[in-house]
Amino acid sequence: MELNIRPVWLLREALPDDPYEARLRDIGFQPFSIPVLDYRSINEDRCAQRLAHPERYGGLLITSPRAVRIVQRSLENLALDVAEKWLKRPVYTVGPRTADDLRRIGFEPVGEETGIGRELAPFIRDHYLAVLPLLFLSGNRRRPELPAALDDYGIAFDEVTIYRTILRDFTRPEADPEWIVFFSPSGVDSFLRQETIPPGANLMAIGPTTAAALRDVGLDVTSVAEAPTPEAVEEAMAALTGSR
Repeated sequence: MELNIRPVWLLREALPDDPYEARLRDIGFQPFSIPVLDYRSINEDRCAQRLAHPERYGGLLITSPRAVRIVQRSLENLALDVAEKWLKRPVYTVGPRTADDLRRIGFEPVGEETGIGRELAPFIRDHYLAVLPLLFLSGNRRRPELPAALDDYGIAFDEVTIYRTILRDFTRPEADPEWIVFFSPSGVDSFLRQETIPPGANLMAIGPTTAAALRDVGLDVTSVAEAPTPEAVEEAMAALTGSR
């Protein structure tokens, strides 16, 4: 394998038949997925206690695949009729990966097209009709914009932090990158604690929040992908390089 053909560092763990890697190869890049974060579940007992009482909530708010996996474990331990009640509740999310994971366990998520938390909040305001609170299952490093906006809109929610994000040691690829793609502010933090930006690398952020995290540490953001999808990454590259 050639290591010097337009390398791209993707700062996240690869999936089986990874769609980002496949799309980048199709357009002439060599992708390297670099997991820079790890996750540990916490408060699973509190999560299970909340999920045991669907009658107390009008719906779910889940914004990451890690939370989906923990919810799945909890639902598998509930009585079938209790789990089925949750599957009939609205569940709000952002991003296609989390939405796909929710569909795989039987939910019908909405809001994925909003892409980021601050855009999801007005979507919830316009679509959530229940008087009961939402059950918000989050990670310890979640951004403040979504819960702050829900408070502003007067939408009640019960938040339980069910996983912790941990900075992960990683191995640097031999090939210096043409692009580095950052997927989250936590990923920015983890990467910069262990590496410096190689000379000449273009920096891409997935979404404005991650772009702001890069700029906050004095880095220039070459391009911002509008959504967490391979297509958006390709479009963001093409806007600068004409690489379609």
